[in-house]
Amino acid sequence: MLERRATMVSRKRPAVERQQVMIMIGTTVQLKSADAATTTVSIAGASLPILEELKSLGVILNDHLRFDSHVRAVGKACAYHTHALRHVRHLLTTELATMIACSIVATRLDYCNSLLYGAPEATMDKLQRAQNNLARVVTCSARHSSAKPLLESLHWLPVRQRCIYKLATLTYKVQSTVMPAIFIHCSMLIPRAPARSLRSGSAKRLVVPRTRTAVALSPSLRRPCGTLSRIMSSTLLV
Repeated sequence: MLERRATMVSRKRPAVERQQVMIMIGTTVQLKSADAATTTVSIAGASLPILEELKSLGVILNDHLRFDSHVRAVGKACAYHTHALRHVRHLLTTELATMIACSIVATRLDYCNSLLYGAPEATMDKLQRAQNNLARVVTCSARHSSAKPLLESLHWLPVRQRCIYKLATLTYKVQSTVMPAIFIHCSMLIPRAPARSLRSGSAKRLVVPRTRTAVALSPSLRRPCGTLSRIMSSTLLV
């Protein structure tokens, strides 16, 4: 029994050692002012290499938080699966094709898409084209047909609206339901208290902090919860 157990343990794969890395995030001026010759940083006795971009939990981050590499990777994966679905589309019903498209391709568009709130149009257009091509495949439409009526027939929100909806829903849940422990001491969710009595004073709105630096004004750090709370006040709080 002991020999068999030792044999089974010896056949297991050795544990893969994860390499610890770090990334410096800032504006172009801030990154240039940093020591360009510095390639590693010593933290707790460990030497960590500095990279221009890294992948964390499936999201590719770069030093400017533009998410260009992440969007390209998502668009490439969506194009691959959409092309595969096109080959077998004639064998599937519309209901089954819609289910496969939502479970395989649309989930990739929705994964961590709240980080893309406020991203430039050029960035969002890449994901929108992927969704448009998917809608054409599901509905068996021509390659150059208008995608807007197809999205409406499938009841699919465009990519940018999906980002807004997810972030607005998360903000509403944090305000109206039990708040997670991570948000208890979070300074991003500050209820708005008007200086004088207003008709909108009863609405659950948040303060939009003022920012000046370019990093704070970047798409991923605009702190959109305060803006989206206005949307939730007029929609979900009816």
